[in-house]
Amino acid sequence: MTLRASKKAPGSQIHHQHGNKPNLAQYVRGQCWVSLARVIRREKQPVALPLLTRLVPGISNTGKRVAAKTLIRAVYRLLDGRKVRVLVDSWYMRRIFIESMLARGFDVIGQVRIDTRLYDEPPKRKKGQRGRPRKYGRKYTPKRIAHLKRSMVTLPLYGKEQEVRYRSKV
Repeated sequence: MTLRASKKAPGSQIHHQHGNKPNLAQYVRGQCWVSLARVIRREKQPVALPLLTRLVPGISNTGKRVAAKTLIRAVYRLLDGRKVRVLVDSWYMRRIFIESMLARGFDVIGQVRIDTRLYDEPPKRKKGQRGRPRKYGRKYTPKRIAHLKRSMVTLPLYGKEQEVRYRSKV
């Protein structure tokens, strides 16, 4: 987010200031930007090279996830046939975004927000079954998650080797 004083700036609107900075108000006027970068290794250090940036419009309901999908759609042909991992903030970890990336053959890496509910795929409809198809399957509770396969890997994070623990299900 870029702070702005003018209401006339394109895409300028009031945003909640998530950084909790003591010298800023809780709500500030600013422009919201979504950027797409390519991460490469340079002398054993990862470097992010910005490719595209898009201003999120302040007038419509077009959100950050739609802007991110637009940026990826713009460079998708350049990445065809390559192994691509999309690393995103927890804001983007929603089904509609993840499914669009998987449809392109990309892997998605991100931490799901703590208030996100996880469900199995809904059961298949029986032939001739009436009513609206189900959206969700069984809910993942902490007890069900504890039974998933647990993995541990050591990765170079934040400049040093760190152990990462996660549970996964395909």
